[in-house]
Amino acid sequence: MEQVRKGVWRGTTVACKRLHALTGAFEISDEDRRAVKLAFLKEMSVLTHLRHPNLLQMLGVTFDERTRSVEWIVTEIMECSLYSILHEHGNDLTFSEIVDTSLGVARGLWVRVWVLAL
Repeated sequence: MEQVRKGVWRGTTVACKRLHALTGAFEISDEDRRAVKLAFLKEMSVLTHLRHPNLLQMLGVTFDERTRSVEWIVTEIMECSLYSILHEHGNDLTFSEIVDTSLGVARGLWVRVWVLAL
């Protein structure tokens, strides 16, 4: 599970997420860790320039200077998460809200897959 904290970046409240596979919280080989890091950095390079209403805006990443490893990704902050909508309010959603949410997720995934395939 990732840690998510609230932060401030350039005067704007943001979400800061720590990814454990890159920070050493899980036991993986050095080769796998390098591969994960390279894939992550490639994806972040693309996503920080991508603008789409159905994607969370990636703002950047931070590194631990001592270990030279990725520490946090910084994104726009949202009032709630898709997880909370589905698990805490799922029984209260109308059919129309379920369809709208599903279409939003599908559009965001399609754009992300299409852009990352380039």
